[in-house]
Amino acid sequence: MDDSETELVYRSQMRVQLALMCVVTGFLGCSSSPTTMMMPPPPTDETVTLQSQTFTVPAGQEVFMCQDFANPFGTVDTDVQQWESHMTPGSHHLLLFYKDNATNTDVTPCSGLEFSPTPYGAQQPDAQVVYPDGIAALVKGTQGFHLNMHYLNAKQTDIQATVKIVLHKSKAGTVTQRAGLFFFNNVTAIVVKPGEKKTISATCPFPKAVNLLYGVAHMHRRSTNMTATVNGNMLYTTDQWDASPMQRFDPAVPVAAGAQLTWSSTIDNTDGTDLITFGESALTNEMSIFDGQYYPADPDHPTIECMR
Repeated sequence: MDDSETELVYRSQMRVQLALMCVVTGFLGCSSSPTTMMMPPPPTDETVTLQSQTFTVPAGQEVFMCQDFANPFGTVDTDVQQWESHMTPGSHHLLLFYKDNATNTDVTPCSGLEFSPTPYGAQQPDAQVVYPDGIAALVKGTQGFHLNMHYLNAKQTDIQATVKIVLHKSKAGTVTQRAGLFFFNNVTAIVVKPGEKKTISATCPFPKAVNLLYGVAHMHRRSTNMTATVNGNMLYTTDQWDASPMQRFDPAVPVAAGAQLTWSSTIDNTDGTDLITFGESALTNEMSIFDGQYYPADPDHPTIECMR
């Protein structure tokens, strides 16, 4: 088999389908195609892989596990043009945080309410973020990573879980803009009484002009839907609480400084017996978060965070 055939075989094996939610007329920046098959390149010296240790998720249980990784690029400032992740069955989400002066650690139980500047997160078992040409996320030479993993095991037997993240480096001299992540979190409005069905909303302004590249909802099992708008224009919608689709905006959606992003989700507790509030458990608590990727970002402060 020659090199071209090898590459074709590899690409066919590594295809990852990104769901593009184009079901609502007038979506801002929605691609004209309903789905896009995006294939990472074959592994080369231009990729590095972070692989968590295997951990056990007991039958019927929910766990949060964390592991730290030292800088994988030899403590050299590096631009990442693509993030790719793969989670074994039972996953709910992962968050990859920057961590200054991180060292390699073993996987260990942790909180599901951690948050700090982050370049990447995913909810679908197989996902990726690919930045347009000339755009990349910066990993400083002094930074490593803290990986937070959330798993739910609905089976009657234990499962063995692991998470893999592949970082694809940008070509030298090609980057003109930095990418960052926005994270908008509605905390105080989540108070839903037993027997109640409630739609909650929150609004956050963008502190500067940005271009939105990706958007995704984060909810728990009693949420039935989420929509997000910018200045009243539809941006995103989903009725999937688990593995909510990551919407790629192609072309990117320009947003002016001060533009208002409003996200709303409906929480159904009509058959519940306990008060539902914000919290880490996907079984007993709820979340209403809208986040995604944008550019240009300040490399010293790449994460735009807003909590309501």
